[in-house]
Amino acid sequence: MSWDTDLKRAPQELISSYGITDWETFVNHSNIIAPQVLTALQDHGLSLSNKPKVLDFGCGIGRTLAKLFIEHKIPTHASDVNPLAYEYLKSILPSLNLLQTNFYPPTPYDSDYFDAIYSISVWTHLKPEEQLEWLSEMKRILAPNGVILISFIGPDGLQIRKERFESWKYVSDIDIMCEGVKFIPYQDNSEALEKIGIKSTYGTAIHTHDFIHNEWAKILKVETIVEKGIAGCQSYVILRKSDCP
Repeated sequence: MSWDTDLKRAPQELISSYGITDWETFVNHSNIIAPQVLTALQDHGLSLSNKPKVLDFGCGIGRTLAKLFIEHKIPTHASDVNPLAYEYLKSILPSLNLLQTNFYPPTPYDSDYFDAIYSISVWTHLKPEEQLEWLSEMKRILAPNGVILISFIGPDGLQIRKERFESWKYVSDIDIMCEGVKFIPYQDNSEALEKIGIKSTYGTAIHTHDFIHNEWAKILKVETIVEKGIAGCQSYVILRKSDCP
């Protein structure tokens, strides 16, 4: 029996708000992304037999966590700013330690708490200064030697950005390489975003590897970067909480 057989489907409007076509696509994405995230974390020291504390930060409607939680009982914790996503996940996974967070740090989690964190399609939407603020918060709540997986869009995603967003039309590869990180806010839809917990400029971002190595590495140690390691679309970086970043 598949993990999703008895799962209550999310309302179509909620599914669509995350850029997912339908429930079947949601399940297909889960079947691809969840194993990739788990394998990446295990490759960097996560052991399920040790009963680790794992956080899905920015979990949305559970595209990654639902399959993982049902099959492996991880993540142990999940958080998101969207009250609609929170209510849906609470209804389908009542034993999950779920938290509706504020848009800005800090979180209420204890320092040095999580053995691992993963975050899919979050840093791809935050302003650069907010990315660094949240990265510092992730460092605070990670246990010593803990790891975090963060997905991002690299320069090879520029063409897709151009096709989807008019605002990216005149951005060049040179612009991205010179700036290191390029962020462009969505066209004004602040009222709609406010309803799902977004209280600042929200948009789309592209990161270079050099920017991650130069800037994110000031906060956490960069272990590895994998190109298009999430569903063949987003890249990811593994960072570790270390005394010597």
